[in-house]
Amino acid sequence: MSEPAGDHCADRSDEPLDAAAPGQAKHSVLGLYRRLHVTPTLVVVGLVMLVVVILAVLKVSHLPRAIIDAETFHWPWALAAAFAVPLYYLGGAISLGSASKWRPSFPRLTQLQAGQALTLVVTPANVGGASLSLRFLGRAGLDAATGAAAYGLYSFLTSIVSGIGLAVAAAFAASTLDTKALKQEVPAGLWMVIVGILAIAVFVTVVIKAPGFRHRVVVWFHEALHYVRTVLEKPATGIGIVSGQLVCITGPALCLGLLLHAVEAPVHPAALIVATQLASAASRTVPIPGGLGAPEAILIAALASTGVRHEDAIVVALAFRMLSYWLPTLPGTALLYDLYRRDLV
Repeated sequence: MSEPAGDHCADRSDEPLDAAAPGQAKHSVLGLYRRLHVTPTLVVVGLVMLVVVILAVLKVSHLPRAIIDAETFHWPWALAAAFAVPLYYLGGAISLGSASKWRPSFPRLTQLQAGQALTLVVTPANVGGASLSLRFLGRAGLDAATGAAAYGLYSFLTSIVSGIGLAVAAAFAASTLDTKALKQEVPAGLWMVIVGILAIAVFVTVVIKAPGFRHRVVVWFHEALHYVRTVLEKPATGIGIVSGQLVCITGPALCLGLLLHAVEAPVHPAALIVATQLASAASRTVPIPGGLGAPEAILIAALASTGVRHEDAIVVALAFRMLSYWLPTLPGTALLYDLYRRDLV
C-alpha cells in the first residue's frame, strides 16, 4: 500500500501550488500530471512492457480459445472479483486515517487512496503517491513535520505488516506446492519468458536503486526506532494502521481467489496472499511503471506452483492485473483530479 519508510523524506507537503502557464487553467489536467512528477518515457516503457509481456506469454503458452470463451469462464465470479478490488483502497484509508489521527475525513481519505491508482501506473515506485499524500495531509491541517511523521509511521507499519503477513502465509502455503505439476504442466518456453522478465526487472532495480541503498537502510533503521516507540506509546494508532493493512491484504487475495473460481481452479487462501503480496512488492520495488512485467510473471509462476493449469494461470494473472492495476486508473484519474481541483492535493 505504501513505499518503504524513509523514501518520503525529500517530499514536502507545504510546496506552493504549481503556477499555471500563460493561457492555461490553474487546475488543468497537465497541471495534475506535473504535480505527479510524471515522466513520459517511463509511462511509455511501462505500456510497452505490458504489451510485450501479454504477447510473449500468450504466444508461448498457446492459450486455447476455450479458456476465454464465456462457456468456460464463469463471468459472475469475475464480476464479484471486481467488487473486491475497492477493499484495497478502503484499507489504505483506514491505515492513513489512523496514522493522522483522522484529521482528514474518511471519504476524502478513501478518495485519495483510490486516486492513487493513477500514480501507481504513471510514476515509478509510487513516488507521486508519497508526494500527494503529504500534500493532502498538509491541506487537511497538519503541519509539515506532523504530516511527515504520520505518513512515515503509516509507511513503516504497513510495510512491516505486509512482510509478516507474507512470511506467515508462505509457511501455510508451503504444503500446497506441487513441483510435479510445475515440471509437467508448464511449457519450458513459458518458464524462459518468466525467468527472463524477472531477470530484467532485478537488473533494472539494482542499477537504479543500488547506489543509494545503503543510505536508505541506515535512514530506515534510524526511523524504525522512533516509530516503534510511537506505537508502544499509542497502541490504538498502531492497531488502526494494522487493521487497515490487513484489509489491504485481503482485497487483492479475495479478488484473485474469485478469479480462480471463475476458471474452476480454487487455491488455498494462504497461497493467494503469497502470490498477491509478491506481485505487489514487485510493482512497488521495480522502478518502472508496471514493474516491467515482473508482477504478471510472479503471479503465473505462483499459481502454477500450486497446481493450477498454466492456461488458467495465465488467464487469471492477466485478468487480476487488469482488474486491480490497470482499470482502476480510469475512476482514479477522475477522483484525483477532483481533489486537485479542490486544492486538496
